[in-house]
Order: sequence, then C-alpha cells, then structure tokens
Amino acid sequence: MNEDLPNVESIIAPLNIQEQREAFGGPLYQMMNPSGKKIADAVSGGINSLTSDPMMALPGGLFAKMTRTQLLEELAKRNKIFKKLEFNFKREKYNFEKGGPDEAQAAASAMKRIDNQATPIRKQIEEIEDILNKSK
Repeated sequence: MNEDLPNVESIIAPLNIQEQREAFGGPLYQMMNPSGKKIADAVSGGINSLTSDPMMALPGGLFAKMTRTQLLEELAKRNKIFKKLEFNFKREKYNFEKGGPDEAQAAASAMKRIDNQATPIRKQIEEIEDILNKSK
C-alpha cells in the first residue's frame, strides 16, 4: 500500500443525525428540490419552525380564538418572559463591553441567542396588543 496516501477509512465517516441537522439543514432538506427548499426557507426556519409552536400554525393564529381574559393572561406571561430576556441581554451587553476578548465572544454569542428568543416573543406581544386594541 502507498504510504503517501491517507488512510481513507479514518477520513470518511458518516455524520450522525444531529450533526447532519446542524451542518446541512437536515437530510429531508437536502433531498428537496430547489423550489421546495425556497418554500422551506420562506417559512423562516424550515420545517422545524412549523412544529416548534403548533398553535401559531393555525389559521388566524392562536390569539384570534382567545377571550379577552385569556389574551390579558397571555400578554402578562409574554411580557414577563420578554423582560427577563431583556435583562439577560443587558447583562451580556455589559459583559461584552467590559470583558476581555474571550468574555466578549461568549457575550456576543449569548446576545445573539437571546435576541433570537426575544424576537418571536415581541411579535406575539404586538399581535396580542393589536387584537386587544381592535376589540375595544
């Protein structure tokens, strides 16, 4: 055997399912034709976003079917979650500004994660407020 060639068995190894999802958008996504991929991309996050909150996939949304009391309860819950995320974001921003390079990198990653969590919550708060304002 030629010593200059690398050992192929040690280089080629199948990725486990979790690595496939993280690295390539998942095996189902990879098998889709280009128009199917465009549709999946258009639903912001692909198939997983549809299953993450099944009530939001209902026609008219979950909030359109709630009573005023239920809407106020949901608004209070989401405002509490949003305030907590806002506090965490400010803490990480402080760490980003005052910390060293390693702390800044970790804080930047945490700020992005928190922002990704806060954005849909903020949209839900706005949707609930709109429904409450229209029902006055």
